[in-house]
Amino acid sequence: MIREKISEKVLYKNYSWWITLALFFILLPIIIVFIAWRVVKFYKKQKKIVLLDNGLRFKNKFTEFDQESMQIIKMLLSKNEISSNRILGIVEKEQYSVAHNERIKVQKLNEINLKVKALIGTNEDIINSFKSKNDRRIRIYKISNEYFHKT
Repeated sequence: MIREKISEKVLYKNYSWWITLALFFILLPIIIVFIAWRVVKFYKKQKKIVLLDNGLRFKNKFTEFDQESMQIIKMLLSKNEISSNRILGIVEKEQYSVAHNERIKVQKLNEINLKVKALIGTNEDIINSFKSKNDRRIRIYKISNEYFHKT
């Protein structure tokens, strides 16, 4: 026998919907800011040259370099300025004269500049040279870091 209901009363109040609403309004902006930060970071990376083991990648284009060229690029990116002797140490061949080794060095730097200019579609050189402030006979080489992605 089921009797009729005498009274109906709430024993406790459920405030869990407040917690859900508060979490929603706190976490939603955080998630939106995080996604926006990742998108901006992705697009900034797309506008920079990425250094790989065997070449350089810019957007969807890839240019392959030999080992000597990659050593020169990595050395220029790791240091602010590099003297001519350091680059000459990479490309120097013992069987050639000093003048011929110097021509090989200049040819290698021009080749790097040409390939990178074709890769990014610009007319300016990324590797620039100037005379040393201490000894005017020594040439110093510097690379434009604004084109490269920092890893």
